[in-house]
Amino acid sequence: MENKKIGSVNKLSNNNYEQKLEKILAKKMGQQELRDYRQRFHESFSALPNKTSELNTVTINVSELCNFKCTMCDVPGNNRKTNNMNVDFVRQFLEAAASKGGRCCMLGSGSEITLHKQWKEVVEIATQLFPDTILFTNASLLTQADIPFLLNVGISRLFISLDAYNPSTFEKIRGYNVLPKIELLIRDFLQQRSKQGLDQPLVRVSFVEQEANIMEKDEFIAKWIDIVDSVEIQEYQNISNFKDRSYADRLEDINVVSLTKKPICHYPFSYLSLWANGNISPCCTSYGRDASDISLAHIEDKDFLSKSISKRLELQEAFLDGDWANIPKSCRHCLSQSLKKKDIE
Repeated sequence: MENKKIGSVNKLSNNNYEQKLEKILAKKMGQQELRDYRQRFHESFSALPNKTSELNTVTINVSELCNFKCTMCDVPGNNRKTNNMNVDFVRQFLEAAASKGGRCCMLGSGSEITLHKQWKEVVEIATQLFPDTILFTNASLLTQADIPFLLNVGISRLFISLDAYNPSTFEKIRGYNVLPKIELLIRDFLQQRSKQGLDQPLVRVSFVEQEANIMEKDEFIAKWIDIVDSVEIQEYQNISNFKDRSYADRLEDINVVSLTKKPICHYPFSYLSLWANGNISPCCTSYGRDASDISLAHIEDKDFLSKSISKRLELQEAFLDGDWANIPKSCRHCLSQSLKKKDIE
């Protein structure tokens, strides 16, 4: 079994995941473009990433809504003012990002995309522009009728979050007793993929390791490792404070003198995120969604892409210089928590 650690995620696979992904992407890219894309991704996690104005990965949340009540999420209970982003804005952002080297588009990583009335149109736009298009979903709203679309629209990867081996654990963590329905859909999807002789999209199931499910982690891995293309075990991050949408902007400043270790974060070197409220940030975490000090531009700005790239380069310089004083307050908070956790470990 392959076990690859990327950031806070352990990616497990019994079937040469990276080779399968490269085979899929090679059909859409030249070999050199493919190598450059994957190299930029992996280099962004290094201690000394390369400064670049080129984009690699963009994330989009076209809605702020979710139909689940996951214990580890900051969505439940929030006052969601923005339901559906205008698809024209989505197209503008994706076309601009693709023109600056973007090759990966992650759809719905911070909300449930299938709640957007035009989610299929958004997926179609993304797959036309990005060779590596990843669709995140809890799969609870998908039906058998959606399987042909997902198999043929051109997404390279389908990421489904489960977090449980047993239905009772699923209900405890996610709020609803629908695990058997989702598992049946996954199996039917893979059966139809095989029947049609397709190699994509690759299917990943994920498991956020926490107190409520830790006892069944090994069973979860054993259950899925020979069925799906990869199983991800993710570290639990307590983001409950972000249920208050003003939390990030009310954080007290940190004494940068006390932060002696060099700041390292891969997001400003690899990501550009568009949120449902139109804000653009260099981060796809809750800080990137809510913190005004790392908001680079707004999708309605006439020069949103050039403004975003310029500010993103400034942030890259601060990280490469190890200059805590010029790193935004919200980034200092996020990174200081990570440093404390590593010290404890």
